[in-house]
Amino acid sequence: MDGEAELIAGAFSSNPDKSRAAGRKLLLDPSRVYSSYEEMARREAPIPENKRLDFAIVTTPTQRIIP
Repeated sequence: MDGEAELIAGAFSSNPDKSRAAGRKLLLDPSRVYSSYEEMARREAPIPENKRLDFAIVTTPTQRIIP
């Protein structure tokens, strides 16, 4: 939002196929697209500090209520 962060990895869905599809749409390295936040944390940890995630943003979809 402020132009200071770069999206380099993510877990975009609890469904692995959907997460990979989202990663492709976002043009991410497939090796940095994960099936869960647990997998992301585990696999990002050994990456050198200057290359791994600095922070994570957790979002959830809003439920649309139609009257």
